[in-house]
Amino acid sequence: MKIALIGVSGLRNRGMEALVAVLVDGLKARHPDARIRMFTKVSDYEKRYCAGDPCVSLESSIVEGATDRLRAVIGRVAAPRLHPHFATLRGADLIVFTGGDVLTDSYGPGSYEHFLRQLELAIATGRPVAAPALSAGPLPKGASPVRLLRAFERLAHLSFREERSLAFARSIGLRRDAPVVPDLAVLLRPTERPAAVPPVLIAPSMGFARWSGLDGAAHLDALARFAGHALREWGAPVGIVAHTHERNPEADDRRIAAELAERIGGAPVVYEEDQPAAWYKARLASAEFVLAERMHAAVGAFSSGVPGMVLAYSLKAHGLAGLVGSPGEGGPPPCADSKELLEGDTWIDRTDAIWRERQRWRVHLAEVSAAWRRGAESVLDSVAEAAR
Repeated sequence: MKIALIGVSGLRNRGMEALVAVLVDGLKARHPDARIRMFTKVSDYEKRYCAGDPCVSLESSIVEGATDRLRAVIGRVAAPRLHPHFATLRGADLIVFTGGDVLTDSYGPGSYEHFLRQLELAIATGRPVAAPALSAGPLPKGASPVRLLRAFERLAHLSFREERSLAFARSIGLRRDAPVVPDLAVLLRPTERPAAVPPVLIAPSMGFARWSGLDGAAHLDALARFAGHALREWGAPVGIVAHTHERNPEADDRRIAAELAERIGGAPVVYEEDQPAAWYKARLASAEFVLAERMHAAVGAFSSGVPGMVLAYSLKAHGLAGLVGSPGEGGPPPCADSKELLEGDTWIDRTDAIWRERQRWRVHLAEVSAAWRRGAESVLDSVAEAAR
């Protein structure tokens, strides 16, 4: 069984790595003879990640660097078979598009086009293509929904991880069945938990201010005010989780972690080791409260029964919080929009309520995460069956 993984932006983003890890483990469990070829950026980290698994091999990203525009032209005027990866993909029994939120306007038109072309190329091979637990829409300005709709209609498996994404797909004309399912990273198994972790963890995002249009200094001030509030009002020291270590410094969370640590003062613990997503999930799972700008840091906490709040720059965070819900009838989901960070500290007041009720939240999250795991396993079953 030959399986190709595409849509992978790179494993230094621990959220993407979590998705890949769950897909690889799930597909190998369902197809023990699977040989998986992953198309991604190939760096030392990816090589180390795959070194211990003889079932997984690496291939350079499907559209890379300076040849991007040339391949775009080829894709429009010539048969897909001219693409350098077409034969490899056509030899697969199953192609899985991991995606996450790459088919949205979150990262600009260039990124959207990059990943949409990967999906279109995979579909052009005629092989079964599965796209599980996607975020979709809104699209970058000027992007036509016709191509995306055409791709969605031709997939062997399609599911979304938020109601809003499904609503967007319906708005552009999708008629096929496409369930709303949990993010697959809920199935990531953490490594052994550490002996001690600060009770409150913040997982900041280096790109949060840029993507949400916030002033960088104001963004840091808001996070530092929360840290001071947690220490002063809750008696809870704060640690920082740098969840993504991209080669691009504008997306490297180690930078904002260092800046935030300086703002907070007192030398807080900073988790920035070159370790896999499961190692980071073990630390998130050991906290009592997690404030997350990185969505998969929030997924790691919530799926481990740890309450917290997710700060949102895009629809995916609102979607996750909506699936989490709240322990009480009609209670607000654990989410604050990026704009709220500049409108006083009412969002910090909402964290007080979650902290006070954290045991109740743990019971609620245990029920939610159990249902998530069942749903995610069902998605993996459907993806694996697409090859048959």
